[in-house]
Amino acid sequence: MSYPHPEGGTLPWSWRPAVARLRQTAGRRRDRQVGALWARRPWRELLLVTLLLVGPWAQGGDVVADVEHVLRAIRQDAPVPALDYLHASHPINADCAYYQGQYGGIAIKVETHPNSKRVASILLEIPGGDQTSLILPAVARVIGQPHSREPKQSLYGWDWPNFRTASLHYAAGPNGHDGMTVVSIFYR
Repeated sequence: MSYPHPEGGTLPWSWRPAVARLRQTAGRRRDRQVGALWARRPWRELLLVTLLLVGPWAQGGDVVADVEHVLRAIRQDAPVPALDYLHASHPINADCAYYQGQYGGIAIKVETHPNSKRVASILLEIPGGDQTSLILPAVARVIGQPHSREPKQSLYGWDWPNFRTASLHYAAGPNGHDGMTVVSIFYR
């Protein structure tokens, strides 16, 4: 009996174990080469840099959509919606209901008018670095373009009749640590 030779022709049956060993060592050698490729420093550094650059961008996309979703779901002067992520909490002001929740990475605080179920104020807190310019388009799509802007200060403001106001700003953390981006809609 004969065994096919990789380069053509045939090998005697007695050579089959030797061919099998060659195939095994070739496979191991290939595995070592692939492992060596990932063990080289430039690949690890490239992967790390890619993750660092893409990570915040990918996360920012979610935050923008989350802010817009929350602002559309919870409207000022509308009844407080029954949402899975919004729960009643101990009230801050007398005769007002207070709700807190978390949606994605956004902390939500909602307060109602006295003796009412209508929303008076909405506060969204997004921890981390300054994201005002990133989420400004989402806020503007829901409540309109800002009436005042100070982009260098990361401060945007809205004013409407009947003492309604809103702001988007960044509150820096203590001692150079990350703070939070804040969206607030309230009555003055």
